[in-house]
Amino acid sequence: RKAVVKFNGGNSADYLKDLTVGSLYHAHLPEGGEFDNDGLAVRYDDEVWIVADDAGEEVICRISDGFEIVWSEK
Repeated sequence: RKAVVKFNGGNSADYLKDLTVGSLYHAHLPEGGEFDNDGLAVRYDDEVWIVADDAGEEVICRISDGFEIVWSEK
């Protein structure tokens, strides 16, 4: 389902380097059985797929990496 998430920081993982603390990002909240664009299956209950970071790239991460859900489809 579609969502908007806010990056609050707190995790310095390299894959989060192009995200700005305090910024909002369009995202997808996948469910079990879904596959990302690279063909990888959902692995975590709190997985979130950022549509485009500040560099325009998709980022596969977890809500627990420092995100909060601001809005999501029901």
